[in-house]
Amino acid sequence: MVHHAQHQYVWLNQKLLCGCGHVADEDAENYTLASQPAGITADITVRTVTVEDLHIQDKLYDGTDRAEYDGEPTLSNAVSGDHVALVKGTPSFTSIRTAEDIAIRFTEFSLTGADAGNYALTQPTGITASILPYALTGGEYAVNSNDWINHDFVVTAAEGYLLSLTDTADGVWQQTLRATDETAEGRLTFYVKDLATGATSLQVTEQYRIDRTQPTGEIRVDERTAWQSFLSRITFDLFYREEQTVVITSADETSGVAATEYLLSAEDLDIPALEQETFLPYEKALALAPDGEYVVYARITDRAGNVTCLRSDGMVLDATAPAITGAENGGVYCAAVTLTITDAYPVTVTVNGTPVELTEGRLVLRPAEGTQLVTATDPAGNESRLEITVNDGHTWGDWSSNGDDTHTRTCTISGCGAPETESCTGGEATCVDRAVCEVCGGAYGDVDAHRHADLRHVEAKAATTEAPGNIEYWYCAACGKYFADAQASRELQQADTVTEKLPAAPTGDEAPLTLWVIVLAACAGLALLLLVLRRRNSHRTA
Repeated sequence: MVHHAQHQYVWLNQKLLCGCGHVADEDAENYTLASQPAGITADITVRTVTVEDLHIQDKLYDGTDRAEYDGEPTLSNAVSGDHVALVKGTPSFTSIRTAEDIAIRFTEFSLTGADAGNYALTQPTGITASILPYALTGGEYAVNSNDWINHDFVVTAAEGYLLSLTDTADGVWQQTLRATDETAEGRLTFYVKDLATGATSLQVTEQYRIDRTQPTGEIRVDERTAWQSFLSRITFDLFYREEQTVVITSADETSGVAATEYLLSAEDLDIPALEQETFLPYEKALALAPDGEYVVYARITDRAGNVTCLRSDGMVLDATAPAITGAENGGVYCAAVTLTITDAYPVTVTVNGTPVELTEGRLVLRPAEGTQLVTATDPAGNESRLEITVNDGHTWGDWSSNGDDTHTRTCTISGCGAPETESCTGGEATCVDRAVCEVCGGAYGDVDAHRHADLRHVEAKAATTEAPGNIEYWYCAACGKYFADAQASRELQQADTVTEKLPAAPTGDEAPLTLWVIVLAACAGLALLLLVLRRRNSHRTA
């Protein structure tokens, strides 16, 4: 049978006959078809069709068996013009794990359309596709640190991604994952999902190291004195008189010590205040030298950032002994002695081994038999000693003039030599000599011009013709001065004490005249004397 256009042809006796009863040959005109065939039957069976161009997309792993068509499958072997169409089945992977050429299963394909009943559909088989691993680029998430930390380890998904501890599609997917356990070998395994594609990454592992434990340490001064914590109260009750060596040790069993630092200060600083201070790296033992006050601070930091601060008590390094003043060592004193004892810190004082109390830093040593040993000891053990003798009073020597109107006597006790000085007293000064002190016998003060040592009275003597006379007067043999009165208040010149001698007696008629001349001369002399005396008295009064 040959199909041509809309006719079917068969060969009969080497002639081609059309299904319509005509002879399809150039010789057909030589023939006449006696009759048309009748009663002939045949079966029309359903036509088998298949699915062609069936492809499934490879995909990135997403934890599901979901599959997607790659293109549009077609129906093969359907009669052109028939109303028949393919209804696709739903594809899925037979495995959700990454692999190549994974078999694809389908829900049943079917046919639809008016002519669908004339066809039989062969279900597709042998279709495969691959599930590929989702390779991360590095921008899908971030971690807070892979180094040592002292807080939670956190993985944070980037925008458009989620994280999960499982790779199943129905698992718990979230923005962050967190690890909290303290460990040096932590590993957090998780998966990343791309929300845009649904792809799930291969297993990702991030390492973490968490140390939440504070480091430990110690500040040690000597075998008995050490601190392993931040001392709550500073007392400055530790005293040393020699250089001290301070050793700082530190340890951290988890992450290890990153830094050990120290600070020397004389101040009581709390931890907030220490944040403003500058610490120095601790590299070797510290030498604390006198004189000074010290508090040793240590700051220990481990590799995770945990910080421990240590603090010692206040230490006083004092190499200076107390000072004892007010007396000479080995001195002998004849009255109570007041000593002053000074030190930067409270001292313990004994006298001949017996403790005594100071009054405002002073100690009075009263007379006692024998020597008195004063010992002053400060808290660091520095000691000062003073040994003196205090007698009950002085044994004085003789007074000796100092030549300045004072006299001095000195204690004769060996080692004392205390002086006592007083003003000279007693005795009388004269017109030529100063007063003689009745205590030391030395001259002192000034001469007394009004106290004459040898004032002599001279009676008046009338002048004669043979010799001059004199008036009544007083004469000081010590100073050689003349005075008109016994009080020596009116000084005269020697010439003022002399009266001229009388002239010789006249003879005959001359006698009366001569007598009057003599009388007049005597009166004139007396008047002159009175005038001189009056002037001297007026000068002395002025």
